[in-house]
Formats: sequence, structure tokens, C-alpha cells
Amino acid sequence: MAVSKKLGGKPLKAPEPGARDNDQINLTDEESRLMPVAGGGFEPAYNAQVGVDTATMRVVAVGVTQSPNRREQVEPMLATLQAQAEVLGHVESLIANGGFCREKNLPLCEDAGIEPLIAVTRGFG
Repeated sequence: MAVSKKLGGKPLKAPEPGARDNDQINLTDEESRLMPVAGGGFEPAYNAQVGVDTATMRVVAVGVTQSPNRREQVEPMLATLQAQAEVLGHVESLIANGGFCREKNLPLCEDAGIEPLIAVTRGFG
């Protein structure tokens, strides 16, 4: 038998629309978003991805987003690479670090005929 306990504290009130006097704004780039940074904390930033041809080391595709989640960036990069396939040729493999590891990304690569070489952990050692 579970015993329920009444939680204390003030009841929550609905948020008021619009800006408040103490809201922070970014005066240099209002489209950037606060993202976590190495060493802790947050900074206004973007999340950029780049596709590089490993044979020539040339940049062949880029993507920039306001989302801090890299795992969600494989699908848009695959779309960019496929859209450029006529010029670039068929992409054989996608090499990515563990920040891109997500179960749904493997079949996305395979459906595109691209071998996914995505690390399963973020460690480097």
C-alpha cells in the first residue's frame, strides 16, 4: 500500500508572455543559442558539421544548426551529400566520433548505401 504525501510549496503560476526586465539577450548574434562548452558552462554558439573527402582532405559538405545535439546531424549531412552526389560521386563511408552515435543513424547510412563508421563511445583512448 502506497502512502501519498502532500507536497509543500507555493502552487505554480503560468508563465507570462513577453520579455521580462531581467531576461538576457545576445546583442551580437540573436540567432545563436546557448550551448554547453568544454570545461563547463554555456556560451552563445552554433553547431557546425563538415564533410571531408579523406583522400584529398577537401571540405565537400557543411552544415550549421542551432541545436547542440550532434546525434541529430547525421541525417541532414547525408541529405547534403546525396544532393551533391552528381558532382562528388557516391560517398562510400561516413566516419564520425561518438557524439554522433545513435541507433537510428546506422540504418540511415545503410539506406543511403554509405558504410557507417561511427564510434560508440566518446573516449579517445
